[in-house]
Amino acid sequence: MPDYIRFFTACLLLIASACGPDQPAVHVYEEEGAAIIEQEQLRIAFDLSTGKYDINHRPDGKALIRGAAFQINDLQPDSTWQYEWAALPLQDSLGSGQTLSIKATKSGQPGLILQLQLYENAHYVAFNWGYQNTSPRPVQVKNAAVLSGVAYPGAAFRDYYVLDGESNDYQTVVTQADTLLSTNNLLATWGAKGQTKTAVVAGGLTYLEFLKYMEAIRVEDGLQLRMWLEDPVGKRVDPDSTFLSTDRFYLDLLTSNRYEALEQYGQVLAKANKVDISGPDYAILNFWYAYIRYYGGDEFLNNTSGTVEAMEKTAQTGFLKYGPIGIRLEPDDYAMPNNQQGWWDDEHWAMYEGGQFLPPYETLNKWAEAIHNLGGRPFLYFQTARRSEDYALAHPEHMLFNDAHRERSGGPEGWWEGGDRYWSYDFTDPGFVVHMEDVYARLRKAGVAGVKYDYPLTGWAYDGGFEDPYATTAYAYRRIYELAYDGLGPGRDIHERMGKGDITLGVITTHRTEGDNDVVMPPMTAKTGLRWYKNRVVYHCDQDARNPYNALPYGSRHGVRAMFTMTYLTSGRMEIGKYLYKMADTMQYDLSRVLPLHQTPVSPRPVDAFSGVDYPQVYDLPLTDQWHILTFYNTRWTGQEWPSTLKGRYKKLEEKLLPQTIGLPLGAPTDEGGLGFAAGQLFHVWDFWNTRYLGTYSGSDSLIQHLAPGEARVMAIHAATPHPQFLSTNRHILQGYVEMPGLPVWDAEQKQLQGSVETIGEEEMQLFFSANGSTVRTVKSDAAAVRWGWIDEEKGIFALYLTTTANQLCAFTIDFE
Repeated sequence: MPDYIRFFTACLLLIASACGPDQPAVHVYEEEGAAIIEQEQLRIAFDLSTGKYDINHRPDGKALIRGAAFQINDLQPDSTWQYEWAALPLQDSLGSGQTLSIKATKSGQPGLILQLQLYENAHYVAFNWGYQNTSPRPVQVKNAAVLSGVAYPGAAFRDYYVLDGESNDYQTVVTQADTLLSTNNLLATWGAKGQTKTAVVAGGLTYLEFLKYMEAIRVEDGLQLRMWLEDPVGKRVDPDSTFLSTDRFYLDLLTSNRYEALEQYGQVLAKANKVDISGPDYAILNFWYAYIRYYGGDEFLNNTSGTVEAMEKTAQTGFLKYGPIGIRLEPDDYAMPNNQQGWWDDEHWAMYEGGQFLPPYETLNKWAEAIHNLGGRPFLYFQTARRSEDYALAHPEHMLFNDAHRERSGGPEGWWEGGDRYWSYDFTDPGFVVHMEDVYARLRKAGVAGVKYDYPLTGWAYDGGFEDPYATTAYAYRRIYELAYDGLGPGRDIHERMGKGDITLGVITTHRTEGDNDVVMPPMTAKTGLRWYKNRVVYHCDQDARNPYNALPYGSRHGVRAMFTMTYLTSGRMEIGKYLYKMADTMQYDLSRVLPLHQTPVSPRPVDAFSGVDYPQVYDLPLTDQWHILTFYNTRWTGQEWPSTLKGRYKKLEEKLLPQTIGLPLGAPTDEGGLGFAAGQLFHVWDFWNTRYLGTYSGSDSLIQHLAPGEARVMAIHAATPHPQFLSTNRHILQGYVEMPGLPVWDAEQKQLQGSVETIGEEEMQLFFSANGSTVRTVKSDAAAVRWGWIDEEKGIFALYLTTTANQLCAFTIDFE
């Protein structure tokens, strides 16, 4: 450590110690040959002689990480290197704290930087890194590992589980495997039943220029943990310059509850990447699925005139009283070599696949205006970076390597079987950026509500060739979506179809997780259900289209309801692959029960995720401490393994779905498959789809239900009160959370229950209550025709029925004796 830094730091420490209670919550200092950063819960000591560091639990000194090393571009500093340290203030969207910055140097080698960061009011560690190029030539930094060491040395791994943080179409799993390598993040957790659990969450924190990877290996003396990043092109660092990365890492070693540990990570991830995923809360009709033979199988309407026709017929069904409908026109043309991709203008949209911009809607503006006027929302479809030969010849300067015909070094990536041997557009090229800004300005002016990006890996330029010499492959890929996110503006849907890791966090709103399908199967709901801590938090998962005629079991209303229920709970988007006006009335009704899509950044926990089941069957959404939405999902069938391929998912299943009994102990800890309810507390339970009261349970009871084949049973659970209380509605599966501004309020003095609800015009709104020993005297509403009746008089369960002529917020009052 340089003398001037040591003197300055010593002065700061003297000042801080003299200030008593006002001293900073995070301290950085040197002690016995180690640079130390610590706060209330964590102490990190970097050994200035060996280049390794330990992380301890400060109150009791327990070792959390032992002998950790760091590495950049395959250079790992050791005892032959020299180390300097500095304390730097830390202030960002996550709060205030301090950074311990370590710089390793050695003759003939670059300077390697590791930054260890602690925040004042948090107990996770953030990591950053940097590279000082001391050579006379530019260097490409392609990889960096901020931690390679042993976590929880000597741990007894009882009931050990790991959960991967993979994204895209990778099948998320909970496993007991000794080794787990994951993109983005992972959870490792252990602890015997009835004892405090241990949870380790390691992952990326901020994303800009690199993909991140985590690995956990269970070894004899603990958990071998490694956290690193990579890029095929790497980051250019010029001679005599220093690059300090903004791609940081996250490590939480102290949150014992594994659900809470992952949920905290998701919330921190959203803050760190400045995520805003506000957007469509309505269903989106996909016009490709609607006509493809083995999906919707209906007439071809995938052009401007056809989509307007479909919008007119949808409006005639009356479905728009539940909200708008998204209309996604998909110019899914495969003409080679020329196509509309790259151009994205009226002329080229009208040119291919027989013309998809047709009179009288031959322009984007005319088409979008027609959809808006009919109560819809227009959406478009791009094939990301698929090249068009005529665009490449007209603008070779916009192509990678400034070459219209630069061949790829490897096989086609992310494109259909016909392939494409040449590289495509350069999203770092200033001229192409101006072109894309113009494209999105036109879409925004027309009121386009979002764009879906298909074949995203056509934009994964692993050979480089960027106009920006400092761009990494990951950065150039992220720019595709950043241009769209900024260009279309807030509230628009930027939809990435199965891309690369979490590199697009903060510049997408929707993240597709499945190949083409229009069904719901347990592996699909498990894939996104096990990403609950990210879903609706950093992106909305999209499992692709839904066709109720293909719901399992075939021909069963239970299957239709399960399709819509599990899509709602475990994804965050509702893509429809069947024309609305072709659906049966019951299907339209059931779809309306899951609209609108709630926008609160929370998704249901898969309660049984760590119980050894193949696919979670119990999902809990705690809306408040006293109000939960609990879902049992029956995945039992006669088959051996659910289809995992595209062909398997559009082929009719020969196996049968079976009935099943599912239950859970209400009072068991949330980490052990329960809801953590107090033993002496009582709870009312209401079954939404079957419109029935299931009874009163105590926290010491198990809730056990017998489910039909393929059924998803959605239950509202309310802690019982000593006065009358609200239980549920017939409007939405969240049963009051979406359609009510708040739960009805009890006025003890007036003996009244007062509330309000958003009614649907000419549709009877049903609200269900428990009298809890009181007697209903009168019901009234100034805005609706109102009546009431007993559902179960013996148990004190009654319903309030409200009818209005139009959609409106309707207040009501129930008087009791």
